[in-house]
Amino acid sequence: MFFISSFKSKICILSVVLIIFFIAALGKWLLNKDATSYSTWLWDTSVIETDMERTVESIHNMNIDSVYLQYSSKVSNETYRNFISSLQKEGVDVYALDGAPDWGITDHESKDQFLDWFHNYQADAPLHEQFKGIHLDIEPYLLENWEANQEEIIYQFQTLLLQLKNFAENRNTSLGVDIPFWFDEIPFDNKYGQGYLSQWLIQNTDETTIMAYRNFAEGKNGIIDISTQEVDWAEQENKKITIALETEKTPEEHISFYNKNKHTLDSEIKHVQDHYKGRIAGIAIHSFESMKKRSQ
Repeated sequence: MFFISSFKSKICILSVVLIIFFIAALGKWLLNKDATSYSTWLWDTSVIETDMERTVESIHNMNIDSVYLQYSSKVSNETYRNFISSLQKEGVDVYALDGAPDWGITDHESKDQFLDWFHNYQADAPLHEQFKGIHLDIEPYLLENWEANQEEIIYQFQTLLLQLKNFAENRNTSLGVDIPFWFDEIPFDNKYGQGYLSQWLIQNTDETTIMAYRNFAEGKNGIIDISTQEVDWAEQENKKITIALETEKTPEEHISFYNKNKHTLDSEIKHVQDHYKGRIAGIAIHSFESMKKRSQ
Protein backbone atom coordinates (compact mmCIF):
# COMPACT_ATOMS: atom_id res chain seq x y z
CA MET A 1 0.00 0.00 0.00
CA PHE A 2 2.86 2.35 0.91
CA PHE A 3 4.56 1.54 -2.43
CA ILE A 4 1.42 2.48 -4.43
CA SER A 5 1.00 5.73 -2.46
CA SER A 6 4.67 6.60 -2.96
CA PHE A 7 4.42 5.83 -6.68
CA LYS A 8 1.34 8.03 -7.05
CA SER A 9 3.13 10.80 -5.20
CA LYS A 10 6.11 10.63 -7.56
CA ILE A 11 3.77 10.66 -10.59
CA CYS A 12 2.04 13.72 -9.13
CA ILE A 13 5.34 15.56 -8.62
CA LEU A 14 6.50 14.63 -12.10
CA SER A 15 3.23 15.92 -13.59
CA VAL A 16 3.62 19.25 -11.77
CA VAL A 17 7.21 19.57 -13.00
CA LEU A 18 6.14 18.85 -16.59
CA ILE A 19 3.31 21.41 -16.37
CA ILE A 20 5.70 24.06 -15.04
CA PHE A 21 8.18 23.25 -17.81
CA PHE A 22 5.43 23.45 -20.45
CA ILE A 23 4.18 26.82 -19.15
CA ALA A 24 7.74 28.19 -19.11
CA ALA A 25 8.39 26.93 -22.65
CA LEU A 26 5.08 28.34 -23.87
CA GLY A 27 5.85 31.70 -22.31
CA LYS A 28 9.26 31.77 -23.97
CA TRP A 29 7.73 30.82 -27.33
CA LEU A 30 5.12 33.58 -27.08
CA LEU A 31 7.81 36.07 -26.13
CA ASN A 32 9.97 35.09 -29.09
CA LYS A 33 6.96 35.01 -31.41
CA ASP A 34 6.45 38.75 -31.02
CA ALA A 35 10.14 39.59 -30.77
CA THR A 36 11.26 41.98 -33.47
CA SER A 37 13.76 40.78 -36.01
CA TYR A 38 16.40 43.35 -37.00
CA SER A 39 18.11 43.61 -40.37
CA THR A 40 20.58 46.00 -41.96
CA TRP A 41 22.30 46.85 -45.24
CA LEU A 42 26.06 46.32 -45.40
CA TRP A 43 27.29 48.28 -48.44
CA ASP A 44 31.05 48.32 -47.97
CA THR A 45 31.70 44.65 -48.68
CA SER A 46 35.46 45.15 -48.41
CA VAL A 47 35.19 45.07 -44.59
CA ILE A 48 34.44 41.35 -44.61
CA GLU A 49 37.82 40.85 -46.27
CA THR A 50 39.88 43.36 -44.29
CA ASP A 51 38.14 43.15 -40.89
CA MET A 52 35.86 40.12 -40.82
CA GLU A 53 36.18 39.24 -37.15
CA ARG A 54 35.26 42.71 -35.89
CA THR A 55 32.46 43.01 -38.47
CA VAL A 56 30.88 39.77 -37.23
CA GLU A 57 31.31 40.99 -33.65
CA SER A 58 29.64 44.33 -34.45
CA ILE A 59 26.68 42.60 -36.11
CA HIS A 60 26.32 40.38 -33.04
CA ASN A 61 26.49 43.38 -30.66
CA MET A 62 23.82 45.22 -32.69
CA ASN A 63 21.45 42.22 -32.30
CA ILE A 64 21.10 41.97 -36.07
CA ASP A 65 19.23 38.91 -37.39
CA SER A 66 19.64 39.49 -41.15
CA VAL A 67 22.29 41.23 -43.24
CA TYR A 68 21.74 42.48 -46.79
CA LEU A 69 25.31 42.19 -48.08
CA GLN A 70 26.28 44.16 -51.20
CA TYR A 71 27.72 42.00 -53.96
CA SER A 72 31.27 42.87 -55.05
CA SER A 73 33.27 41.08 -57.72
CA LYS A 74 36.41 42.20 -55.85
CA VAL A 75 35.61 39.94 -52.89
CA SER A 76 36.51 36.27 -53.21
CA ASN A 77 33.92 33.52 -52.87
CA GLU A 78 36.00 32.04 -50.07
CA THR A 79 35.60 35.27 -48.09
CA TYR A 80 31.84 35.22 -48.65
CA ARG A 81 31.70 31.61 -47.50
CA ASN A 82 33.68 32.28 -44.33
CA PHE A 83 31.59 35.35 -43.49
CA ILE A 84 28.25 33.63 -44.01
CA SER A 85 29.40 30.58 -42.05
CA SER A 86 30.55 32.79 -39.15
CA LEU A 87 27.22 34.62 -39.04
CA GLN A 88 25.14 31.47 -39.37
CA LYS A 89 26.80 30.23 -36.17
CA GLU A 90 25.40 33.41 -34.56
CA GLY A 91 21.94 32.72 -36.01
CA VAL A 92 22.24 35.53 -38.58
CA ASP A 93 21.00 35.15 -42.17
CA VAL A 94 22.85 36.81 -45.05
CA TYR A 95 21.16 37.96 -48.27
CA ALA A 96 22.97 38.89 -51.49
CA LEU A 97 22.27 42.57 -52.14
CA ASP A 98 22.46 44.31 -55.49
CA GLY A 99 20.53 46.52 -57.89
CA ALA A 100 20.64 49.86 -59.70
CA PRO A 101 18.00 52.28 -61.05
CA ASP A 102 18.72 51.34 -64.66
CA TRP A 103 18.70 47.57 -64.16
CA GLY A 104 16.60 46.01 -66.91
CA ILE A 105 16.32 49.35 -68.73
CA THR A 106 19.74 50.38 -70.02
CA ASP A 107 21.99 48.32 -67.73
CA HIS A 108 21.77 44.60 -68.41
CA GLU A 109 25.45 43.77 -67.98
CA SER A 110 25.81 44.31 -64.21
CA LYS A 111 22.47 42.59 -63.60
CA ASP A 112 23.54 39.52 -65.60
CA GLN A 113 26.95 39.51 -63.91
CA PHE A 114 25.30 39.44 -60.47
CA LEU A 115 22.85 36.69 -61.42
CA ASP A 116 25.58 34.53 -62.98
CA TRP A 117 27.75 34.96 -59.91
CA PHE A 118 24.88 34.19 -57.52
CA HIS A 119 23.93 31.05 -59.44
CA ASN A 120 27.50 29.72 -59.45
CA TYR A 121 28.15 30.68 -55.85
CA GLN A 122 25.02 28.93 -54.49
CA ALA A 123 25.71 25.85 -56.62
CA ASP A 124 29.24 25.49 -55.25
CA ALA A 125 28.71 26.45 -51.58
CA PRO A 126 27.55 23.99 -48.91
CA LEU A 127 24.24 24.84 -47.22
CA HIS A 128 25.77 26.56 -44.17
CA GLU A 129 27.73 28.91 -46.45
CA GLN A 130 24.91 29.81 -48.85
CA PHE A 131 22.99 33.07 -49.02
CA LYS A 132 19.50 32.94 -47.56
CA GLY A 133 18.16 34.75 -50.61
CA ILE A 134 18.42 37.79 -52.89
CA HIS A 135 17.68 41.33 -51.73
CA LEU A 136 17.16 44.02 -54.38
CA ASP A 137 17.66 47.76 -54.11
CA ILE A 138 16.77 49.05 -57.58
CA GLU A 139 14.95 52.40 -57.10
CA PRO A 140 14.00 53.20 -60.74
CA TYR A 141 12.53 56.56 -59.68
CA LEU A 142 16.09 57.88 -59.43
CA LEU A 143 16.35 57.83 -63.22
CA GLU A 144 16.42 61.28 -64.82
CA ASN A 145 13.42 60.54 -67.03
CA TRP A 146 11.23 59.04 -64.29
CA GLU A 147 8.70 61.89 -64.37
CA ALA A 148 8.54 62.14 -68.17
CA ASN A 149 8.47 58.41 -68.89
CA GLN A 150 7.01 56.89 -65.74
CA GLU A 151 4.59 54.42 -67.36
CA GLU A 152 7.27 52.84 -69.54
CA ILE A 153 9.82 52.69 -66.70
CA ILE A 154 7.27 51.03 -64.42
CA TYR A 155 6.48 48.46 -67.12
CA GLN A 156 10.18 47.67 -67.61
CA PHE A 157 10.66 47.51 -63.83
CA GLN A 158 7.81 45.02 -63.50
CA THR A 159 9.19 42.94 -66.38
CA LEU A 160 12.57 42.83 -64.64
CA LEU A 161 11.01 41.83 -61.31
CA LEU A 162 9.15 38.93 -62.89
CA GLN A 163 12.38 37.71 -64.49
CA LEU A 164 14.14 37.90 -61.13
CA LYS A 165 11.21 36.20 -59.40
CA ASN A 166 11.50 33.31 -61.88
CA PHE A 167 15.27 33.21 -61.35
CA ALA A 168 14.85 32.97 -57.56
CA GLU A 169 12.08 30.35 -57.71
CA ASN A 170 14.13 28.16 -60.03
CA ARG A 171 16.95 28.18 -57.49
CA ASN A 172 14.68 27.62 -54.49
CA THR A 173 15.70 30.91 -52.89
CA SER A 174 13.79 33.95 -51.66
CA LEU A 175 13.44 37.35 -53.33
CA GLY A 176 13.11 40.58 -51.38
CA VAL A 177 12.93 44.16 -52.62
CA ASP A 178 13.20 47.66 -51.14
CA ILE A 179 10.27 49.97 -51.88
CA PRO A 180 9.64 53.62 -51.00
CA PHE A 181 6.53 54.20 -48.89
CA TRP A 182 4.93 56.33 -51.63
CA PHE A 183 4.75 53.48 -54.16
CA ASP A 184 1.24 52.89 -52.80
CA GLU A 185 0.22 56.05 -54.68
CA ILE A 186 1.85 55.07 -57.99
CA PRO A 187 -0.73 53.50 -60.34
CA PHE A 188 -0.04 51.17 -63.25
CA ASP A 189 -2.23 49.96 -66.09
CA ASN A 190 -0.51 47.60 -68.52
CA LYS A 191 -0.34 43.94 -69.51
CA TYR A 192 0.48 43.07 -65.88
CA GLY A 193 -2.91 44.38 -64.75
CA GLN A 194 -4.14 47.46 -62.94
CA GLY A 195 -3.44 48.74 -59.46
CA TYR A 196 -0.75 50.34 -57.35
CA LEU A 197 2.90 49.51 -57.63
CA SER A 198 3.43 48.66 -53.93
CA GLN A 199 0.69 46.05 -53.93
CA TRP A 200 1.97 44.48 -57.15
CA LEU A 201 5.52 44.27 -55.74
CA ILE A 202 4.23 42.71 -52.52
CA GLN A 203 2.32 40.11 -54.55
CA ASN A 204 5.30 39.24 -56.73
CA THR A 205 8.13 38.99 -54.19
CA ASP A 206 8.64 36.99 -51.00
CA GLU A 207 9.38 40.00 -48.83
CA THR A 208 9.26 43.77 -49.17
CA THR A 209 11.12 46.33 -47.11
CA ILE A 210 9.35 49.70 -46.86
CA MET A 211 11.73 52.62 -46.75
CA ALA A 212 9.57 54.48 -44.22
CA TYR A 213 12.16 57.15 -43.70
CA ARG A 214 10.85 59.38 -40.94
CA ASN A 215 12.28 59.99 -37.45
CA PHE A 216 8.95 59.85 -35.62
CA ALA A 217 6.55 56.91 -35.39
CA GLU A 218 3.16 58.45 -34.68
CA GLY A 219 1.07 61.22 -36.19
CA LYS A 220 0.49 62.45 -39.71
CA ASN A 221 3.30 61.50 -42.11
CA GLY A 222 5.00 59.42 -39.40
CA ILE A 223 6.46 55.94 -39.82
CA ILE A 224 3.19 54.20 -38.95
CA ASP A 225 1.05 56.50 -41.11
CA ILE A 226 3.16 55.99 -44.24
CA SER A 227 3.53 52.20 -43.77
CA THR A 228 0.02 51.04 -42.92
CA GLN A 229 -1.27 50.54 -46.45
CA GLU A 230 1.67 48.29 -47.33
CA VAL A 231 1.35 46.35 -44.08
CA ASP A 232 -2.35 45.76 -44.81
CA TRP A 233 -1.60 44.53 -48.33
CA ALA A 234 1.19 42.24 -47.10
CA GLU A 235 -1.18 40.75 -44.53
CA GLN A 236 -3.81 40.14 -47.22
CA GLU A 237 -1.23 38.39 -49.41
CA ASN A 238 0.34 36.51 -46.46
CA LYS A 239 3.74 38.01 -47.33
CA LYS A 240 6.57 39.22 -45.11
CA ILE A 241 7.06 42.95 -44.77
CA THR A 242 9.76 44.87 -42.94
CA ILE A 243 9.77 48.55 -41.98
CA ALA A 244 13.06 50.33 -42.64
CA LEU A 245 14.39 53.37 -40.79
CA GLU A 246 17.17 55.73 -41.81
CA THR A 247 20.13 56.63 -39.56
CA GLU A 248 22.46 58.18 -42.12
CA LYS A 249 22.77 61.93 -42.61
CA THR A 250 20.13 63.32 -45.00
CA PRO A 251 19.35 66.80 -46.36
CA GLU A 252 15.98 66.84 -44.58
CA GLU A 253 16.24 66.19 -40.83
CA HIS A 254 12.79 64.61 -40.40
CA ILE A 255 13.80 61.72 -42.67
CA SER A 256 16.61 60.33 -40.52
CA PHE A 257 17.50 59.50 -36.92
CA TYR A 258 21.00 60.79 -37.63
CA ASN A 259 20.69 63.62 -35.10
CA LYS A 260 18.60 61.59 -32.63
CA ASN A 261 20.06 59.66 -29.70
CA LYS A 262 19.73 55.90 -29.17
CA HIS A 263 16.92 56.35 -26.62
CA THR A 264 14.80 58.21 -29.18
CA LEU A 265 15.47 55.61 -31.87
CA ASP A 266 14.60 52.75 -29.51
CA SER A 267 11.48 54.55 -28.31
CA GLU A 268 10.14 55.19 -31.82
CA ILE A 269 10.87 51.59 -32.83
CA LYS A 270 8.86 50.42 -29.80
CA HIS A 271 5.91 52.59 -30.88
CA VAL A 272 6.02 50.89 -34.29
CA GLN A 273 6.27 47.42 -32.71
CA ASP A 274 3.41 48.10 -30.30
CA HIS A 275 1.20 49.42 -33.09
CA TYR A 276 1.64 46.46 -35.43
CA LYS A 277 1.88 43.77 -32.72
CA GLY A 278 3.57 41.05 -34.78
CA ARG A 279 2.05 42.01 -38.15
CA ILE A 280 5.47 42.97 -39.53
CA ALA A 281 8.49 40.72 -40.06
CA GLY A 282 10.83 43.18 -38.39
CA ILE A 283 12.71 46.47 -38.48
CA ALA A 284 15.52 47.25 -40.93
CA ILE A 285 18.12 49.87 -40.03
CA HIS A 286 19.91 51.73 -42.80
CA SER A 287 22.78 51.18 -42.61
CA PHE A 288 25.38 48.98 -40.89
CA GLU A 289 28.06 51.60 -41.52
CA SER A 290 25.97 54.35 -39.94
CA MET A 291 24.96 52.24 -36.94
CA LYS A 292 28.59 51.26 -36.36
CA LYS A 293 29.59 54.94 -36.22
CA ARG A 294 26.79 55.62 -33.73
CA SER A 295 28.05 52.87 -31.43
CA GLN A 296 31.65 54.12 -31.38
